Amino acid sequence: MSTIVSFITACIFLWMMSGLSYSTSYGQVFPEDHPLTGADNKVFVVTNRIVDTTAQGTVIFTNRIDSVYGLKYLSAYKENGDWSVVKYDNLEHLLANATPYSGWLAWVHGDGQSFLISVERALEIQRLHQVNMLVFSWPSKAPDKSPIGNFKNSRINAVRSAPYLNEFIHLFNRLKIEKESPVKFSIFFHSLANFMLESEIEQGFLDD
Repeated sequence: MSTIVSFITACIFLWMMSGLSYSTSYGQVFPEDHPLTGADNKVFVVTNRIVDTTAQGTVIFTNRIDSVYGLKYLSAYKENGDWSVVKYDNLEHLLANATPYSGWLAWVHGDGQSFLISVERALEIQRLHQVNMLVFSWPSKAPDKSPIGNFKNSRINAVRSAPYLNEFIHLFNRLKIEKESPVKFSIFFHSLANFMLESEIEQGFLDD
C-alpha cells in the first residue's frame, strides 16, 4: 500500500468555521445522471453514515454508522451557497466523473465534524491546493452530547469505522491497478482520524 498511499499525519489545515452551525440537511439527493455531475464546484464523498430522508424529502446525514448498507458514494455540489448531493452505485462510477485536477487527496477528517462541515472544508482545501478532494466522512459530531461526551463517542466510532476505511482504500487501490492509472493519490488523516488508522493497523486490515 505504501506505493500508492502517503500518510500525512501533521495537522496542517486549520480553519475558523464561524457562521457554520451544525447541520446535516440537504434539499435532495440527485440521481447519477443528473446535469450537476458536470460541475466543477464539487467534492467527492465516501461515507459510512446512515442517511435518512424526512417526509418533506430533506436528506439527513446522521451521526450513526450504517452497519446494514455500509459505504455510500456521493459527489457534493455547492451552488449559490447551497449544497446538493448526487449518489452513485459504487466507487468506480463516482471516480468516472470529470475532475478539474490530476492528483487526488483523500481526507479522513477528525472529531467534531458534521457532514456539512466536512464538505465545506474539503472544498476549501481543494481550491487552495488544486487537488481533487475525496472525503471519508464518518460520524464524529453528536449534537446531543457535550464536547467530552462527543469525543468519547467519536473514539468508539473511529474504531468501528476502521473496517469501512479499509474497504475504501482497497477499492481505490484495486481500481487504480485494474485501470493501470498513473494518478497520484495521497491520504491525509486529521486529528482523531489517526486513532482510526491506528485501530485499522491493530486489527490487521493493512497487512496485505
